[in-house]
Amino acid sequence: MAFDLPVFEALKAYAAEGLAVAFLPELTVAREVAEGTLKRVPVPGLKIERTIRLVYRGDVLLSRAAQAFLEVVRANLPLKGGKAPS
Repeated sequence: MAFDLPVFEALKAYAAEGLAVAFLPELTVAREVAEGTLKRVPVPGLKIERTIRLVYRGDVLLSRAAQAFLEVVRANLPLKGGKAPS
């Protein structure tokens, strides 16, 4: 499953035309790398960390499956500050 945001698409287009280089999530460039239109460049020693958020609509009841998923996430992932969000 690929998630493409307009800014990623613009950066990929510039890079494919030779007008830019860009740091992009691997998931967003997998197709282009496989096709050879973009090239992955290893950068030794580079470590990029991203903060992501688990979000859901707060004014609706979650399905049982969604509730179970949240329980699994809360039970298995290290949380910043040591507290699970409510």
